[in-house]
Amino acid sequence: MIKLSISKFFLVGIFNTSLNFLFIYILTGLAGINVIISSSSSFLLVNLISYFINSFFVFDQALKIHLYFRFLIASLFSFVITLAVNSFFYILDFHYLVATFFCIFIIPFFTFFTHQKWTWKQ
Repeated sequence: MIKLSISKFFLVGIFNTSLNFLFIYILTGLAGINVIISSSSSFLLVNLISYFINSFFVFDQALKIHLYFRFLIASLFSFVITLAVNSFFYILDFHYLVATFFCIFIIPFFTFFTHQKWTWKQ
């Protein structure tokens, strides 16, 4: 069961990442909106979409406002960890792609288990 859930979670993550890039491209690349505004807007929109998809497709849970706030907090915490990892690798003078690949392969597991054990308490 957990393997299937992780696989679904990763699929949702790939979809969300693609959606994020698409929204930023549309807002900044086509509409000319400042990248900070488009990135922030895209994060909030994609985070909400991610909550819906993860609730139904990955964790089989009903939508509840308090769970969305947990989801958002967990997402923001994962983002802070990603920044910390990137900063750590930067200080050690590693190439930025080393940190990026580390984050791509490690952070999603952390995020999955955070959502499983805290957001949806399964």
